[in-house]
Amino acid sequence: KNFYVWTEDGEVWIPASTPTGTIIQSIAPSPPSGYLLCDGSECPPQYTLLRSMLIAPDFFLPGAPIVPPILPPVVATIYSYIKF
Repeated sequence: KNFYVWTEDGEVWIPASTPTGTIIQSIAPSPPSGYLLCDGSECPPQYTLLRSMLIAPDFFLPGAPIVPPILPPVVATIYSYIKF
């Protein structure tokens, strides 16, 4: 899905897509299309742009980039998702 932004001159709205790496939160237990659950697991290799933005779990040891683990508040079940 697209959202709209103003052009630089402020004359017109244009469609813009959600950038890779955008993190959203939802009460839905399944990620929307185009998103991965932020659970600390390895980022799948097919998402090369997202992988290039993420860091390995240990800066000093080689490892695969991980999806950041973002924990929900204690009072509610909220899930975090990251755009690939």
